[in-house]
Amino acid sequence: MSKDPLISPSQLLRSNICLHAYALDCHGDRSQKRQESLAEKSVKQEGLAFQEAIVRNLPGVKLQESTYADMAQGAALTRQWMTEGSPWISQGVLTREDLCGIPDLLKKIPGRSALGPYSYQPVEIKSHRALSLQDRLQLFFYAHLLEPMLGHRPPSGVVISPDGVQRDVPFSPHLEKYFFDLLGQMKQVRNGELETEPVRCSGCARCLWSDVCLSVWEETGHISLLSGVGLTMSRKLAQEGISTCAQVAACDEAVLSEITGIPHKSAQRMVQAARARVENRPFVIQEPSFAPGGTHYFYDIETLDDIVFCHGVVRVRNGKAEERSFFARSPQEEKKIWHELLDFFAEEKSETIYCWTFYERYFVESSWKKFQGNRKGYENLIRGLKDQCAFVRDHFALPCRGYSIKVVAPYFGFEWQGEDANGMNCVAWYKRWLETGGEEWRERVVQYNLDDVRAMVHVDRKLRVLFAE
Repeated sequence: MSKDPLISPSQLLRSNICLHAYALDCHGDRSQKRQESLAEKSVKQEGLAFQEAIVRNLPGVKLQESTYADMAQGAALTRQWMTEGSPWISQGVLTREDLCGIPDLLKKIPGRSALGPYSYQPVEIKSHRALSLQDRLQLFFYAHLLEPMLGHRPPSGVVISPDGVQRDVPFSPHLEKYFFDLLGQMKQVRNGELETEPVRCSGCARCLWSDVCLSVWEETGHISLLSGVGLTMSRKLAQEGISTCAQVAACDEAVLSEITGIPHKSAQRMVQAARARVENRPFVIQEPSFAPGGTHYFYDIETLDDIVFCHGVVRVRNGKAEERSFFARSPQEEKKIWHELLDFFAEEKSETIYCWTFYERYFVESSWKKFQGNRKGYENLIRGLKDQCAFVRDHFALPCRGYSIKVVAPYFGFEWQGEDANGMNCVAWYKRWLETGGEEWRERVVQYNLDDVRAMVHVDRKLRVLFAE
């Protein structure tokens, strides 16, 4: 039996992406589950603050604010306020059999119900405008929880968008079937009646069980270790009895293309990647042309929304590396550090300035439009920008599960100095710096940013040696 007998909306939404994560919630060893990062906690706190701000700005709203010691007390208070006909209930607790949930708001609406000459519908506050299947499932979950109290299920819910506009969201028969099918699968998983398997999907990046799945893939040589193989591709291959890297490596490229529906060149790349994984060594798939001797650069940025708060650069002159960091002590210094960066790039022309993907190019162009600056430095920068990730991917098949710098650099022996080094945490550290002025937060940002650039230099050097050999 599950360690979590109650099913919540968050579990249902996560199961809609990956049912295996729910299986691990129910039956996995929780000591193997990673802890939430500072960034993940910050995102939750910011979400709550955003919801509170939206609620405060709703016209004429007088809320019944839920405060309770446990879920049972919260459910009792919510039932009491609904019976009394409270116009709005914030963070009320709803339960039904083995389900429980806390909608952002419950809104009193005209109509008849078991409560009297009025009814309720669930309301969710969203920071995005486009309505997704996840949003509809969440609202339907709360409507299902309301049914015993009202004597009927509300036919719709409400989404409040960032501009405060309330949109009615009707529930279709298709959504109802989808919801109960998914809920039925979850109950089978919880009761041990349905087995699941770990397969890479869109939820892996934020899943607290991701390390557990990765260890299974590595132990079994699962196809989820291959770049570009996600849930849909895994299912197509599984239908043909292909589940391991070794099986993909032995595939005929034309047959693989036909099975998966991907172009022949992509199938060829998949077979090459599988060979690299099986033999645990990289392959040169196309003769590379590295940046020539002299001077070349490696460049990385850190951003908060549309603000660039840190630029990191390593200038390599004839094999010797020089590091520079440009840090904005406040968002108002974004222009200042941009001008300092351009002055730096104006010092010496280079044909090659590597960044990992072209994320940097967008911000380089937008920063120039906003702030102008040293034209020579800008022309050197924009003309020299090269996508190092694309260069690596086009010329080498690596035994890695992707071409993120966080995957490629460690394969070649590079380690970030911070255990929790990732982009989301870097943003959280910068926010802490802005809140506290604590020097340790600034140092973490600068160190992480420079480590990203050092990783790019490390990969470049290793690939040069690999190709020479």
